[in-house]
Amino acid sequence: MDGGGESAKRGDLRIHDNLDDLATDLADFVAELSEVAVKERGYFAVALSGGSLIGLMG
Repeated sequence: MDGGGESAKRGDLRIHDNLDDLATDLADFVAELSEVAVKERGYFAVALSGGSLIGLMG
């Protein structure tokens, strides 16, 4: 997937060719969200559903 370095906005649909691309894009997305949250609120919190999502994030 070509994200072009653009920030994803709520409601964007991202389609990936494989799990490696998905994992990389997800990690980048979470990192970007965490940076913004820390700058704006001083902290970042996330809840994961578990299962295969945890393994995918490494």
